[in-house]
Order: sequence, then structure tokens, then C-alpha cells
Amino acid sequence: TVPDQHLVPFAAWSYDDNLTGWTALLGDRIGRSQVDPSAAPARVADATGLPPAYIEVGQLDIFRDEDVTYALTLSRGGFPSSCTYAPACPTNSTPSPSGPTSRPGPSPTATAYSAAFDHPPPVRPITDTCTRLG
Repeated sequence: TVPDQHLVPFAAWSYDDNLTGWTALLGDRIGRSQVDPSAAPARVADATGLPPAYIEVGQLDIFRDEDVTYALTLSRGGFPSSCTYAPACPTNSTPSPSGPTSRPGPSPTATAYSAAFDHPPPVRPITDTCTRLG
């Protein structure tokens, strides 16, 4: 992940945290071409055989660009995928039904779950209220 200095003040998961996590997972293979795409999905070049995907990312998430690129890779490969981009939200957040960035109707997570499994989710997704910056 190439650091985006605009995200640093808002990142719940920092770039240093990310480096620690990748190092723990990959060891000395970090940054090398031998890394299996199942360990680093943004490296998937051919999406053959992958199931439909739902990707949800906040504008203030350090994985924003990777997540959107992965969704495009799946879509370009002809695979059903949905990518929800939550403006002014940090990592792992969706707008609250009563928050300032709310939208009418069910949450994107609940809608994707219902579409994938043909029934509503077993529990209501936990959401954060995201506020617009400045």
C-alpha cells in the first residue's frame, strides 16, 4: 500500500500497523512476486473461479485504492461484484441510518448479504455514524 498522507490523521489502522501485519503473514516474501494472490487479493490478475464478491470500503480507509482496484478486477473478469464506497468514513464503517451521510433503505451490507444468500442477514450489521469532514 502506497501511503496517502491525506489519510494518515484519520486512519484507524495505520500504515505501520499494515506493515506489521503483512510482515507477520508473509515474512521475507513481503513485496515479492512469489506472494500467492489468496494472501494478497489486490494481486489477482485472473479472477477465474472466484465467487461473487461484496467489497465495502470507507473513503478514509488506507485500503481504499486496493479495494476499489480489486472490485474492478473482478468486474472486468465478468464476475458479479459489488463495491460500496462510503464517503468520509473510516475503515470498516457504513453510514448509520440516522447519520448525516445516511441513505434511505437497507444498508449496503444487508442488501449484499440478502442477494448472496437469498435471505436477510442473521444479525443486524453494526454501523458507525460517519460525518462529513470540514
